[in-house]
Amino acid sequence: MKLRGAYYFHNGWIDEVQRDAGEIFRDVWEGAQIGIRAINWDTVYGVSAKEDLKPAQAEAMHELRRILRHTNKVGRAILISVCGEGRGIKDFERQTGWRDRYGIERLREALDDVAECRGLITRKLKP
Repeated sequence: MKLRGAYYFHNGWIDEVQRDAGEIFRDVWEGAQIGIRAINWDTVYGVSAKEDLKPAQAEAMHELRRILRHTNKVGRAILISVCGEGRGIKDFERQTGWRDRYGIERLREALDDVAECRGLITRKLKP
């Protein structure tokens, strides 16, 4: 998300906090990588043993689990695809059959979820 995040930010599609949230997600995503197997989802979701993990990987997986639980299903898919794997939002929109610019709206929501989870923002509750 670092290169794309800057692109989205400079085009005014996301704000600074959302860009920072994307970079945080990307850093956590990269920290949770396990060699060429990429992410071991059983470990992230607590199914398999954690003996093979280094402490930094275990911490990153714990944080990744916390962030992903703070988002909805669509938000998780966008975060993983765009911020984690580095795909473009236009490609994501095409693959899901969404209209133009709908993906960026949903990306903003997902990044706000990450920002709120990490304490970068506090959302106001509507009465």
